[in-house]
Amino acid sequence: MKRVVSILLSVMMIMSVVVGTSAFAESANNANKKMCKVHCVYAFSPALDGEDGYKFLTNPVKETEKGKPYTTNIKFNTDVNLAEFNVAVIMGDGTIIKPVLVDKGNFSISIPKVEDDIYICINGIYDTNDDFPIVGGCTKLFVWNLNNVTSSYEYQNANPNSGDYHYNLGTVTYAPKEGYKITSIKILEVVPCYDILKNEYTYEIKDCVNSDRNIVKDNGDGTYTASDYMGESYYIEVIAEPIVKPTVNKITKVTLNQKSVTLNKGKSTTVKATVTPTNATNKKLKWTTSNSKVATVSQSGKVIAKGRGVATIKAMATDGSNKYATLKVTVKQPVTSVKLNKKTATLKVKGNAKQKTVTLKATVYPNNANNKTVKWSTSKSKIATVNSKGKVIAKKKGTCYIIATAKDGSKKSAKCKITVK
Repeated sequence: MKRVVSILLSVMMIMSVVVGTSAFAESANNANKKMCKVHCVYAFSPALDGEDGYKFLTNPVKETEKGKPYTTNIKFNTDVNLAEFNVAVIMGDGTIIKPVLVDKGNFSISIPKVEDDIYICINGIYDTNDDFPIVGGCTKLFVWNLNNVTSSYEYQNANPNSGDYHYNLGTVTYAPKEGYKITSIKILEVVPCYDILKNEYTYEIKDCVNSDRNIVKDNGDGTYTASDYMGESYYIEVIAEPIVKPTVNKITKVTLNQKSVTLNKGKSTTVKATVTPTNATNKKLKWTTSNSKVATVSQSGKVIAKGRGVATIKAMATDGSNKYATLKVTVKQPVTSVKLNKKTATLKVKGNAKQKTVTLKATVYPNNANNKTVKWSTSKSKIATVNSKGKVIAKKKGTCYIIATAKDGSKKSAKCKITVK
């Protein structure tokens, strides 16, 4: 009797992300998982549409411990008019495990050590007579497994185990739900080939991601498009995982190494800032001045005194915390020069009062200098002395200098040569 095999099974394969392709890598979380999922997918005639695939498993667990053995049996209802069943067990890494046929409609599955998810794929084989084999609705199996993903295909909400899907799906766009990102797309076709002489099946796995008929494209906006010609049956899984937002530590305090500073015009100082906490995500500060005519500040904290007055320097956090610290800058105008009303003077030690004394006057520049006072001194007090008002008195014959020095620390000065006769 002619045997017609009508099997189209579909499972998933993890595709690696490589440059220039749109395949995906398995999530790093799966590598460390302790439990592996057990999937049961199948295609049958309408008589069994809607049945739960797990009802065919003697041990209908939906997950099993990784690293441990897994054993179960698949038993079918003998009243169903199917001459034979075919079962393929595909591990998540693509490894095929051939079940053992115990007797008609009873397959034994034994996995010594579970390393990844298990996909038990079941398909019915119709064989009523030599002349008119019936293949029916079992020739198509197309199953979606969309995890936190939406699909543009109109059949996305259909019963995944039911019926005949269109051969040409065209272009399908997969989009992650809000708060998720697509991390894995798996499209795998498993084609069982019946060997008449050996009376057994061999299996061929076809990678359908980026094959001639299926091109997965990264759209650049978080969505992916698959151009599919569904000439066979597929199991497609698209996984989106939650977007893990990085921890943001905002600045709680900004501290400067000084609270106030006094500078002469043209001088500079560098202010150092410290932010709290030390592990703040964004430590960048924005430096500003309240009056650039008085003092300017660079983005590295260097303050330059520009003109007499008071300005406030602010170091502001840029992470949105609105934390800041301020520095009061007082800029003083230093003395640039001192001039005397006389450069030389001659006095007589035995002359009259006018001949014995002279009063010097000092003028300080610029006019807006903060401190215009001067300190008077003599180079030789035995020859001539000077008081705080610039009055010089001759003491003894000889030559000396009377000096007027600015008191603001600029060290600017002027001198008058005194000759005593």
